[in-house]
Amino acid sequence: MLVVAKILNNYGVKGLVKVKSFLENPDDLRKFKSFYINFTEKVDIEFITKIKTNFICRINKIYRNEDAKSFINSDLFIKEDDLPELKNGYYFFQLESMIVKMNGKIVGKVKSANNHGAGDYLEILLENKKEILVPLNKDHVLEIDLKNKMIFINSEYYEDEI
Repeated sequence: MLVVAKILNNYGVKGLVKVKSFLENPDDLRKFKSFYINFTEKVDIEFITKIKTNFICRINKIYRNEDAKSFINSDLFIKEDDLPELKNGYYFFQLESMIVKMNGKIVGKVKSANNHGAGDYLEILLENKKEILVPLNKDHVLEIDLKNKMIFINSEYYEDEI
């Protein structure tokens, strides 16, 4: 399961809630048919309107704020299988826990993949327990092998780190 949004608070007096999308393109949230809270509880989300970057939604056909209160501050999850398949690329969660190799040797494991605003990067926990940040670009990351769950980094930049 992946977190894609959060139910922020009530909106108005008729059981509507404000939902914040965590997707790069917030409108992509409408493309998913099934949502869950607490990993297992399926909820019905009806998108009513959009205000700036948030959605106003009705959950489980609820029409009273008191009934919607139990959903406030809940994360909305989708199943990984519901994600569209990417023709060229990967999702950040697919990179996490991948083995990192340099010059044919295992040097560590991907702890997380992130974006700090200026670009994507990998947080890698090295075999020597040191952590390094690696920009997720073709200069620093030579290859991402999704099938074998391996990432190959450029020794030119990291020889002294390892």
